[in-house]
Amino acid sequence: MSTPDLREPAPDLSGARRLQTRKHHVVGWPIAGLIVLGICGLVMVGVTTSRVGSLPALVGAVAALLPVGVVFAAIVWIDRWEPEPPLLLLGAFLWGAGGATACALMLNDAVTGLGDLLLGANDHRFFSLAVMAPLVEEAAKALFVVGLWFRRRAEFNGMVDGIVYAALTAAGFAFTENILYFGKAFAEGGLGGVSGGVVAVFILRGVLAPFSHPLFTAMVGIGIGLASRTTNGRMRVLWPVFGFLAAVVLHAVWNASTLLGGVEFLNIYFLFMVPIFFGTGWIVLWQRKREQRIVAEQLPVLQRAGLIVRSEVEMLASLAGRRGWLRKVRRSAGGDAAKAVRDYQIAVTELAFLQHRASEGRTTSAVRRARREKLIEDLKHARRSAAGSQQAIQTARIKIHELTQLNLKRPRRSEGPVRPKRSTPVGPPIHGTPPAQGQGPVPAQERGPHHASPDHGPFPSQDQGRFPSQDQVPPFPSQDQVPPFPSQDQAPFPSQDQGRFPSQDQVPPFPSQERGPHQPQAQGRARDHRQVPPPQERGPGQAPRGAVPPEHGSRRPPENGPVPPPGG
Repeated sequence: MSTPDLREPAPDLSGARRLQTRKHHVVGWPIAGLIVLGICGLVMVGVTTSRVGSLPALVGAVAALLPVGVVFAAIVWIDRWEPEPPLLLLGAFLWGAGGATACALMLNDAVTGLGDLLLGANDHRFFSLAVMAPLVEEAAKALFVVGLWFRRRAEFNGMVDGIVYAALTAAGFAFTENILYFGKAFAEGGLGGVSGGVVAVFILRGVLAPFSHPLFTAMVGIGIGLASRTTNGRMRVLWPVFGFLAAVVLHAVWNASTLLGGVEFLNIYFLFMVPIFFGTGWIVLWQRKREQRIVAEQLPVLQRAGLIVRSEVEMLASLAGRRGWLRKVRRSAGGDAAKAVRDYQIAVTELAFLQHRASEGRTTSAVRRARREKLIEDLKHARRSAAGSQQAIQTARIKIHELTQLNLKRPRRSEGPVRPKRSTPVGPPIHGTPPAQGQGPVPAQERGPHHASPDHGPFPSQDQGRFPSQDQVPPFPSQDQVPPFPSQDQAPFPSQDQGRFPSQDQVPPFPSQERGPHQPQAQGRARDHRQVPPPQERGPGQAPRGAVPPEHGSRRPPENGPVPPPGG
């Protein structure tokens, strides 16, 4: 399969001007919207204060912060794979808290007055709460999500994005509505108990149903998310309509249950609302897995296109890898570098989703080109900003179970063979006469470069795992412990695959005049006097004439004959 070309040539001057103009529009519209929403919020503060009073409004605001904090934390957790722009998230919350609440408040008052004229004061309550209020409120909340979908369609990659924007808009709406309910309850009954006052209303709206409004409007987000994934023009219109109708039905059932009260309310709550809530949660988890799968599939494509390096593929394919990466950068290079790496991760994720949409034919070439140019520019800018170099981006994972490494302020470790450390001495330094025949080939006067200094032993300590301790296996076995070798070709030391001694490129051989005992030896050639002689048979060339006589120490004589005199 051919790798798609993601590195097209830069546009001409006219295209650059259009891109710059588009960037100004992209930045200007959210700021203007935030100003309008801020004005709506101030209007709602005045309306709330005029209806319930200043102190009840303050008490209601404090009580409303608790449930909205829980909802906001859940929404942030949902949006971890592909975080949406903060300005758009803030706009969604402010629209729900200011614009949607103001629209719903005015329309509900108008519907209430119309119901009094048509149905009478006693019959319009159920119609207003169970029919008109769900229609008006869900339409006001959905207005922002639908408008954002038409204006910034590239921000919707699936149901998760629709759920995030819809739930955050509903969270803002519920925040202002809770201020009104809690403030009114405080003005009428004070703090009260479980049967009246702020405590009773808080249990109903803050404990039993903090996710009620986000759950209702999430149906609109699911519909828009499905519409963003389909290529059928008719279903692109019908999916948002179906989502809006589902939101209205859920809202109407909930309001009707509060009017019925008692056992009917509990039955509807536990048998209808709770299963739908958990079903929506399962959809969220399923869609998060889908987002992870899409990113994991597209990362190798981006790596082959030269936009990311190979060591980053595994890091970017999981949330745990991304978190570990950010922790390493923050600890080694500071918060600015961590923010740059975070922006880099977001840009890579957006590129992965863009490539996925293009592979499914859900975007035109012109839209894809413009979006790709912006994302690649963001990616390059994040690379340049990460600790002033690409070292905050170049990463490597040593093992699958180990933490990731970032080479920010320390040099990279050598990739060659690791030599054993020499820490624990195995005995006092050797001076004077040479050792016995069965104790080792270390000479007395000359010391090779691989031998230890007088304060270090030639072998690594036991905790390094290469050699056993001295009390378990002596450094060189005695003659009665080493079995005779059947032939001259058999080496007196174990081979490398037996795991006792390291290879020759890790530990140099023991010094000798000609060859070490572990090195291959020509047939019929005399062995060095440092060779460990076998205890029973001595072939020609195995008994050197320069061996140490027995009177140099209390050594055990060989069993098969006297030691030849030196220099014979």
